[in-house]
Amino acid sequence: MIDKRADASIKTDNGRTALHVAASNNSLCIFNEIRELGLDVNAQTSDLRRTALHVAVLQRHKFVIESLLEFPGLHLEQKDYHGDTAVALAAKTGSLHILRLLCEKLRSCPQASSLLGEAFLAAVKAVQDEAALVLIKEFGVSPGDHLDALGNSALHTCSLMDNHILVAKLLDSWGSNLQVALGQKNLAGHTPQEVADIQGYERVLRCFNAHCRKQRERQVAHSQSSQRSGGWCSCPAKGEHEIDIRELQVSEKEHPRGAEVQVSEKEHPRGAEEVTCSF
Repeated sequence: MIDKRADASIKTDNGRTALHVAASNNSLCIFNEIRELGLDVNAQTSDLRRTALHVAVLQRHKFVIESLLEFPGLHLEQKDYHGDTAVALAAKTGSLHILRLLCEKLRSCPQASSLLGEAFLAAVKAVQDEAALVLIKEFGVSPGDHLDALGNSALHTCSLMDNHILVAKLLDSWGSNLQVALGQKNLAGHTPQEVADIQGYERVLRCFNAHCRKQRERQVAHSQSSQRSGGWCSCPAKGEHEIDIRELQVSEKEHPRGAEVQVSEKEHPRGAEEVTCSF
C-alpha cells in the first residue's frame, strides 16, 4: 500500500492514524516505513486522546517506543483524556525499563521536573512501589515537592490506600523535608498520620510510630554522646579545632543571630589558630 502511494493520513472512526495502528501491533518494520511519510507523531485519537507513544507504552512495545523517541517534534508532555503523559502511563503500569527509557529522554525537557513528579504520584496511586522509588533514587524526584489536586502528598495517598510497605520506604528515602511532610495537611485538613488514623489502618500507623521512635532514639543517642565527650564539639572552621561549648554560653542580647564569636588561641589552647563560630 505504501509503495502504491496510498493516503497514509487516513484515520479510523476514532481518529487512529497509521502510526497508532503500527504502534499497537508492534509492527516495527512497517512502522519505520510509515515514519518516513511525515505523519504527525503527536496526533491523538478522538476518544481517549492518546498518541502513538501512549499506545506503545500501554502495550509495552519497547522497540516501537525507541523509534518514536527519535521522531523530531515529539511532545512527551502530551496528555491523554485521563490527564496522563506517556511517562505517567509507564509508571502506572510498572514497566521499569520503559519508564527509565522515557525519563532519560525527559532530562532535556524544560518541564522535566513537573512531568516526573506527575509520574511519581501516578506510580504511588497505582501501587507501583518500585517505579516510585526509581523516580526518587535515579531521577531525583523530590517527593515533598509534588501534591495531587486534593493536596495529598505521596504519604497521604499511601495512608489512604493502606500501603504500609511504601510508607516505610518513603520515610527512609524522603529527604531533609520529611518533618515538614509529616505535618503537612491536605485540603481536608489532615496530616498523613491523621488520614491513617481516620481510615483505621494500623499497619500504616505503626510505620509512622516506628519512624518517630527511631528519630527519638537517634536524638537520645546523640545527646548522650555529647555528654560523654564532656561538652566538647568539633567546629569545622580552620582545621577542625575543638571548642568547649560551655565556654561559649552567650546571651542573644550580647550576640544577636548572625553575629560571630571570635575564639583565640590564648583562650583555647587546644586550637593552633584563631577559629570562628557563627551563632
